[in-house]
Amino acid sequence: MQICQEKPAFYFTGPVADTIIVYKIRRLYKQKSRMTDQIQLKAYAKINLGLDITGKREDGYHLISTVMQTIGICDDIVLERTKSRGIRLLCLPYEPSEEKENLVWKAAHKMFDLFSLPGGADITLEKRVPMAAGLAGGSSDAAAVLRGMDRIFGLNLPEAVLLKTAEELGADVPYCLAGGTVLAEGIGEKLTALPAIPDCTVVVIKPDIGVSTAGVYADLDGKKILPADHPDMAKTLACIREGDMAGVSESMGNILEIVTAEKHPFLKRLKKDMKEAGAMGALMSGSGPSVFSLFGSDDAARRCIGEMKRKSRYGVPLKYFIAHPIKTEEVMES
Repeated sequence: MQICQEKPAFYFTGPVADTIIVYKIRRLYKQKSRMTDQIQLKAYAKINLGLDITGKREDGYHLISTVMQTIGICDDIVLERTKSRGIRLLCLPYEPSEEKENLVWKAAHKMFDLFSLPGGADITLEKRVPMAAGLAGGSSDAAAVLRGMDRIFGLNLPEAVLLKTAEELGADVPYCLAGGTVLAEGIGEKLTALPAIPDCTVVVIKPDIGVSTAGVYADLDGKKILPADHPDMAKTLACIREGDMAGVSESMGNILEIVTAEKHPFLKRLKKDMKEAGAMGALMSGSGPSVFSLFGSDDAARRCIGEMKRKSRYGVPLKYFIAHPIKTEEVMES
């Protein structure tokens, strides 16, 4: 079923090789004043207002239909251009076990490699977005570094080139580069901008467990999926376009819950308790285990968190976050 008729606002299908060659040549004639030595970046988390699986490619990648929304939980990144070659990554409050496997390092390396950039880069990443949480923390960091490298070296690349580069790093990276309220299809690379959702307050609860996204998708293949397991993405999209936040909250669904919530049944209690505490709607984000809920005010969100802490019946430590939706233009300016 065709869910969205709009032409994807960010989707790029053509080859980028010729464009990259042009920009390699143009870079040689750049004014030095158009570069900067250091830049500070914000890498925002995302939630999924709906997530469905629509098929599977021959190469094993799952085809999805998901509405993603940027929220104000973010990592802070300082990117500095250096004369000496090499990429040095400092990750706080801990160091990555293998620097070159970190998406931040990979994003910077790809930009150096594609555009034959001079010198190197020092990157300091201060993590606040929980990892392995369904919030695209690593993908958002990579997207921020792509945009930062574009600015700090004065490349001024077309958005299509940045998006194609992002696609090669991971399924969520193109979305994180665009940000805002977006329908993502294919394996996540086909992006259609949607109207910004109405102002609301988002509560995110992160249980102290990790979830493997690859593992969740692999387990999903072994499940018998019933028609009722699929969320009503058409209704969610219609409510977003109408600015109907109550309708969005009621229609939200995530097919991956049938895997993650089965392994971790307390997630269902979390959702139920959040709704009883006044949430307009509650849903697992991505492959989990984070669960979020939507509220009409910050006060209502804080009351919910207080109620959840009093119940404390989930068997694992929980981290609580309050955030607000972030628009595309805010992401691109950050």
